[in-house]
Amino acid sequence: MTGRTGLLEFHHGLLLQLPQLLRGEVDGDQQSTPFREWFGKLGEVRSLVQCPLLLITATASKASRLKMQKIFCMKNCFEKFKSPDRTNIKLFLHKFKSSQDVTKIFAFMIIELLEKKEEKCDRYLVFCTSIKSCSEIYTMLHLELESDIQFVQMYHSMTVKNVKEDIKQDLGNKDGKIRLLVATSAAGMGVNFKDIGQVIIFGVPKNMDSFIVQWTAV
Repeated sequence: MTGRTGLLEFHHGLLLQLPQLLRGEVDGDQQSTPFREWFGKLGEVRSLVQCPLLLITATASKASRLKMQKIFCMKNCFEKFKSPDRTNIKLFLHKFKSSQDVTKIFAFMIIELLEKKEEKCDRYLVFCTSIKSCSEIYTMLHLELESDIQFVQMYHSMTVKNVKEDIKQDLGNKDGKIRLLVATSAAGMGVNFKDIGQVIIFGVPKNMDSFIVQWTAV
């Protein structure tokens, strides 16, 4: 087929796959640019052909849901959502001065890694607000742990693809080698980490969606 008819048939075929394409893309995305380039164009494609659309997200505030409905031209849609509250999760707040040495802040974790190592050490997930902060903590751990840095990894949007896949595979196994992951919110999107005992959110999250994505990684 050629011309507009062929174009519409192509768009219709793409739209039939939208529920699969959308899953994992909308989670906590508050950036001006889409998480993936073509994700930002799906609303435009959908405007050409009317078809049922299922939009799935792990976490989204009311403002985020309204934004996504607008992007995908969803009018008078049916919403079903569930509170992220979990009885097995407890939140604690510890305040530190910005001038305090990060080595002292994470001293308890360094001691546990040095003493217990892979076999008995709990799995920790440390979320940072920026790649810079993430790198600073990882560098500090590298200096303190020396050869035991093998039990620590770093994950952010600029991490090379093969390293990301290795981290996902290791943390997807409860008996994996990694005991501590220092990461940005990129590690909370489309992953399934197992046996995470504690999540540390280092710094104030940029928004509520990011906060929920991070602490529900437990």
